[in-house]
Amino acid sequence: MVGSYEHVRRKFLVLIITKPNPKKKGHVEEALVYIGWLYAIEKQATVIELSSDELYCLWQNAAKPMLTDFKRWLTRMLLEAA
Repeated sequence: MVGSYEHVRRKFLVLIITKPNPKKKGHVEEALVYIGWLYAIEKQATVIELSSDELYCLWQNAAKPMLTDFKRWLTRMLLEAA
């Protein structure tokens, strides 16, 4: 599942490299934190070798709420930029 977010992560990394002051923390870094949490959930699943059903439950209980928060955050950032 996380692999599908790799392209999103790369886009945010490009934004860090191209922003005027790359050392200043901002919205891009916040987005990367959300994506990092998704990677952490995936790593947890890999380490404890979950079955398909257990992995589904983990995604529903841990990743889905995180994705909901990330979507809310992205929407808020979009509205602020408009």
